[in-house]
Amino acid sequence: LERTAEQYKLHGKSDSWITARVEGIVTRKAFTEALSAAVLNAPETLFGVTTDQMYKGLWERTTAQLRKELKIKPRENLRDHFGKYALIYTQLAEEVSAERLKNVETVPMSVAMEIVWQVSVLFHTQAQALSQALGYDLVTEKPLLPAGKKRRQ
Repeated sequence: LERTAEQYKLHGKSDSWITARVEGIVTRKAFTEALSAAVLNAPETLFGVTTDQMYKGLWERTTAQLRKELKIKPRENLRDHFGKYALIYTQLAEEVSAERLKNVETVPMSVAMEIVWQVSVLFHTQAQALSQALGYDLVTEKPLLPAGKKRRQ
């Protein structure tokens, strides 16, 4: 993690962003462990599908849509391009999802996905309110457009 933090520093990331990113990496590991333990006969696609579900609930965008908005390649880590507050909300969603998953017996993938969805939607409302208050999209950190206008991709 120290080496990772140094790399982020070299790329001009702020200390507070680096802290959020590193904490998010630790939380992601705990989340994937909880998900693996909870889902019976988990397919190889479990983490990708679940992450996409989380992004849809939290950011109202799929992983593919976020990649396009952030203009990053398929193999690049999406979160390395998130804004600081997006990292924090994603971490919160994963942490609470992990806690809820640890409290269930082994469940089908659909039940785990519903847990992740419910948690993500819960944080979506707060993230949207913060985005409006700050005047920019938390993921891309681009300014919000006035109501009724759409950004060109």
